[in-house]
Amino acid sequence: MVANWSQFGFIVDQGLDRPVEAEKTNVCKGCFIITERNEISLGEAQGLRDTHEVIQDAFYVVVQGLSPSALGVTSTSPLVPPLLAIAPSIAPPPPTGMTIAVNDVVFENNAALNQAQRITFGYNIGFTSTDAFTAEDVPVQVTATIAGLSGSATIDLTKQLHPYMDHGTTSWLSADTRVFQRRPGGTFAQQMLGNNPNDFIKAVIDSLRNSSMADSWFDGLDPTEAGSQLEWSQYINNQAVYNFAICRVRYRGEINPAPNVRVFFRLFPAMTTSTGLSAYDHVSHRRATRYENRATGALERSAFGFTHILRL
Repeated sequence: MVANWSQFGFIVDQGLDRPVEAEKTNVCKGCFIITERNEISLGEAQGLRDTHEVIQDAFYVVVQGLSPSALGVTSTSPLVPPLLAIAPSIAPPPPTGMTIAVNDVVFENNAALNQAQRITFGYNIGFTSTDAFTAEDVPVQVTATIAGLSGSATIDLTKQLHPYMDHGTTSWLSADTRVFQRRPGGTFAQQMLGNNPNDFIKAVIDSLRNSSMADSWFDGLDPTEAGSQLEWSQYINNQAVYNFAICRVRYRGEINPAPNVRVFFRLFPAMTTSTGLSAYDHVSHRRATRYENRATGALERSAFGFTHILRL
């Protein structure tokens, strides 16, 4: 049997020789947990306790194959009944000093209350004390249950220092990474790019580490797909173009600093410079060797990268 078969959708051809997953429907019921913060340090718990803050959406409970109406929902704006009344229950109770509370819910289709769909609940984690940190590593089992469905995950409480990165409004995309391109003469973080990109990015990192404007500069980099577009070519009009990637690491601790934090960026191989499907040749009954331009319909060859494997 295929793993996770219940999450498959339907692959259809809409008559354009472009099979797409256009009719994905959650026909099977399921419940699982996505942990955004699967490890929490003692230092962070102390900070949360003293400031009366929480880790927002520390984990998500995803329910699929159920309609909102099956949970008793009659309205999503405002939500009726209240969030607490429809949220999955969490068991066993968290250890002493640790709190878990539902924070929000997202429906896949707010307008179709009777349609089976994916429903995602976000849960906050807070601390009223640090009594739960009884060992170097304390695994906390979290099980969510709703409508006869359940899913489990483990959150580790650790006495080790634990820098982390955070997600944004889209749970699976980080709010702490940015990519951008610059040409010689371009600037960022009060640094100008000359002819040495390594010197430039070192100076940028120093500026970000030492300036109170760091978050403003970082967040000012456009994170959208269009705004963060990189350049395949090394030169445009005989002028060099450089691509850069940076990230922001967070750390909360009242006593001990986290020294020598290191981050690595993983480069991975891709089989093509385009993720689009090439068109089907009805004469040769083979996929074309060129890529279809979705705007014009013409078949074109990739301009940059290697013939077989492009390393990104």
